Amino acid sequence: MKKMLIICDSHGTKWGAVGYAWQLKNNFKDFDIDILEFGGISIKKIIEDESLILKIKQNYDIVLVGLGNADVHPRMPKTVIDFLKKIGLSFIRDAYFTIPPVINLSYILRLPFFILRIFLLRYFYESYLNEKEFFNYFNKLITMIETKNNNIVILPLFKVNSNIYTDSHNIATDNINSKLEIFYNNYFFNSLKLEHKDYKKYYNFDGFHFRGKFHQNISTILMNHIKKIKPAYKNADKVLCVSN
Repeated sequence: MKKMLIICDSHGTKWGAVGYAWQLKNNFKDFDIDILEFGGISIKKIIEDESLILKIKQNYDIVLVGLGNADVHPRMPKTVIDFLKKIGLSFIRDAYFTIPPVINLSYILRLPFFILRIFLLRYFYESYLNEKEFFNYFNKLITMIETKNNNIVILPLFKVNSNIYTDSHNIATDNINSKLEIFYNNYFFNSLKLEHKDYKKYYNFDGFHFRGKFHQNISTILMNHIKKIKPAYKNADKVLCVSN
C-alpha cells in the first residue's frame, strides 16, 4: 500500500473537531497514513524535532505539509507575559492566552486572559517569525523532506476572524501564500474552495480553528487532488508531476 506522511499544525488535529489530517487517515483508504502533529509550534522548532527527523528519513509516496499558521498568528507580547510571571503568575505562557474551540471549563477560566490579549493586540503585534524568517525555516523543512520524498503537497495558510485578531494575521497570510505559490509552484495546493470567502463561515468559537464540516470538505478536495499526483522518474529520482 502507498504511504503518506502528514505534518500539520493544530488545524489538522482533533482540536475542537476531527481535523483534515485525521479525516484523511480515517477515510482515504488508498494510503497508509502517518501523522505528525505540531499544534501551536513554530517551524523553527519543528525542524529540530526528533520525531520529524526520523519520519522524513523514510520513503513516502506523498508528504502533506500544513504548517505556518502558528508562526504568523499575533502572540501575547513577551514583555507582558514576563511582567505577569514577575508578579507571581508563574503558570502564564503564550498558550494560556488562547481559548479552546469548544465551550468548557477551560474556556471559561481562560476567557479573562483571552480578553486581555485581544485588547493588547490592538496596540502590539508580535509573532513567532517574520516573513523572512518564515521562508528561511520553511525552505529548510522542504529541503529536508525532498531528500527522500519529492511528492509534496503544501497547504496554504488560513485566515482568521479579523474582528477578533485584527488584520495582522490575514495580511501576513496573504503575503506568504502568494510567495509559497511562486516559490513552490509544483507543490502548493491552490483551490478555489480554500478562499476566505468560502471557509470563513466555518470558524468555531475561537475564530481561528474550524468546525468539522470544513475539515470534511477540505479532506475530500485533498483526496481528489492527491489521486492526480503521478510520480515521474528522472535519473532514478522522483519528481513531482501533477495533472490539473
